Amino acid sequence: MLVPSTAAIDLLLARRDRAAGASLMLAVGVTFTAALLLPFLLVTARPARRRRNILVGAALTAVPLIVLSVALFGFSLPNLSQQGSLLTPFSVPDLFGYVIGAGGGTWFILRLADIALVVAVVLLLRRRGDWLTRAGWAMVALIASLAWLMPWYVIWLLPLAAIASSVRLRRAAVVLTVFVVLTFMPVHSTVFGWLGFVPTHGAAWQASQRLQTKLYSYHEGSPFAYTR
Repeated sequence: MLVPSTAAIDLLLARRDRAAGASLMLAVGVTFTAALLLPFLLVTARPARRRRNILVGAALTAVPLIVLSVALFGFSLPNLSQQGSLLTPFSVPDLFGYVIGAGGGTWFILRLADIALVVAVVLLLRRRGDWLTRAGWAMVALIASLAWLMPWYVIWLLPLAAIASSVRLRRAAVVLTVFVVLTFMPVHSTVFGWLGFVPTHGAAWQASQRLQTKLYSYHEGSPFAYTR
């Protein structure tokens, strides 16, 4: 995902717009979150002809990717509604829900996180200034909104933080990296237990664990039915 998405940025800066759209679509084929970059590419590319070229490149690349997906997985759609409700105990929505006494990342908290992400992206698109910085902050907002947070998700942000002009974005990337490292260390449960801070005791996380067990048992033996 990082190679084609970073290549899309480089190609856009070189005014190779169709290739930029194609490269970004390759990144989306690996990880759908790369699609977050598309609106920032479009608002940056001027005049309108450049935007059309980006969309043409993306569309032409999407066709073989869709064909490949159908050939491998058929026409069945991923079960996003259930997978989107799975939690990791130190994701931001689950921590927020636990801290305010809601029992963790409940359905309402997760929908609130989704709305906050949309609002943040819209506001960033409307702002002026370095578009790479704005795209980087949008990626921060995306990572913060995810119910299922894994340590390697932070690498989605790192290329943008490295090439953007914002020192604050780089600091945010460092803070986020430290956060995921500390909260996913094997000893974190012991340390936080001593402090009396145990998000895994939240009702929402426990319900997520039951759902995860159910999904694993239901799809046992299928390598494509459920992935994190």
